[in-house]
Amino acid sequence: MFKALIIDDERPARQAILALGKWKKYGIEPPAEASNCRAALAMMEENQPDIVFLDMYLPVMSGIEFLKKAAPASPKTIFITVSGFDEFEYARQSLRYGVLEYLLKPIMEEELERALARAVDILDAGAVQTVPGEWEYRRQESEAQHFEGLHKKIISELTKENVVKEIQTYIEMNYADEISLTMLSQWYYFSKEYLSRCFKEAAGCGIYEFVTDTRMKKAKELLMNTNAKISVVAKMVGYKDQNYFSRVFKKYYGVYPSEFKTQNEKIGGR
Repeated sequence: MFKALIIDDERPARQAILALGKWKKYGIEPPAEASNCRAALAMMEENQPDIVFLDMYLPVMSGIEFLKKAAPASPKTIFITVSGFDEFEYARQSLRYGVLEYLLKPIMEEELERALARAVDILDAGAVQTVPGEWEYRRQESEAQHFEGLHKKIISELTKENVVKEIQTYIEMNYADEISLTMLSQWYYFSKEYLSRCFKEAAGCGIYEFVTDTRMKKAKELLMNTNAKISVVAKMVGYKDQNYFSRVFKKYYGVYPSEFKTQNEKIGGR
């Protein structure tokens, strides 16, 4: 039988899923319960559940933070997230971690059963995630369209302003990673030209300009507040080539990183 885990800090919410789920029908053991993500991570490591129901709005560690840790560690686990009606941002973010379904509270029995049926179909088919969010089906290949459909539905809820804000937040959190206009345009289902225009209208600069600005500000902060070598700082802010990083820094601040670091050390009395 398959194993399941329900993560929600509200006991009535856990009980509702327990009561509504047709566990025996789908060959699922009575689910285990966790009231917080830290406990859930330990339970997942020990029991390796096949299906996890996750409330996205949790104290201490949010559902997104949990997914960041749990999804890569448990690539064969199917995650079904649960949240409120006004939290589409959580839904959009959860898609990055291969979430199969996003259920809205209050949970309806028919929606829960549909989610369970889909999850069990995938488990029976021996499907795996090739990369986060991309399920490879060995049977019932038409199901592969579901993820893209859900993604598009959530993206359609966002305004252009929200999309730009989302991209800015993503860049600020992932500035050390490779970030491309192609990747962002595919994620939001916009053409590169349209996305570039929207971003510039809302942010006052281009996407790559914003990436550089974010990286340079972080590099300056690291050079001022740490003893890290310039080569290390370069990698920390997304530059594999130290020389290129130095040239960009010089263009941005008027001095090379080595000069900036020396000036800062003199000012700080180091």
